[in-house]
Amino acid sequence: STANGLATYGSASTIVAESTATYDGTTLQLTQSGGGLKLDNLSSADANTLDDYEEGTFTLSILCASGTIDSTATFAYTKVGRLVTIGGLHVNGAVTTPSGNTKISGLPFATMSGATARPVGNAIIGGYSGSVTHSLALVSGESETTAWIYEAQGVIQGERWQASTESQYTLTYQTSA
Repeated sequence: STANGLATYGSASTIVAESTATYDGTTLQLTQSGGGLKLDNLSSADANTLDDYEEGTFTLSILCASGTIDSTATFAYTKVGRLVTIGGLHVNGAVTTPSGNTKISGLPFATMSGATARPVGNAIIGGYSGSVTHSLALVSGESETTAWIYEAQGVIQGERWQASTESQYTLTYQTSA
């Protein structure tokens, strides 16, 4: 009944459901509210319907047990269903006697609760006191918007951070949202 419409017919003269779709030559857009994209004739369970895709930015900061690491950075994220991937570059401003375990804070969605989907990501850090001789990792617990910054010997300590320390992070994790 509408241009660019999609309809499901119960008979030759009865429309069961109707939605609006537009295609501009590169993008197919479905405009029916509350729906999703169902792929490959999968069952009707919600887990098989692509119903959430989002891209955006968020503010990431570095926290330590005491003292301060004064800076924040804008990072990018992509969320497909419950899977979130973040990434970006962080450059410290001033530091005031930072000490203790350090972590990144401000993840755009809380990590999933339970032990089945604990996130682990990668980090690269340069321009700080000491050296890292092993790979760095980001590790988070359940239902958190933070991730600890680990090296082989444990969580990186705040004392090692300096003004202008640069760090890059990539983290993929599952969320309940």
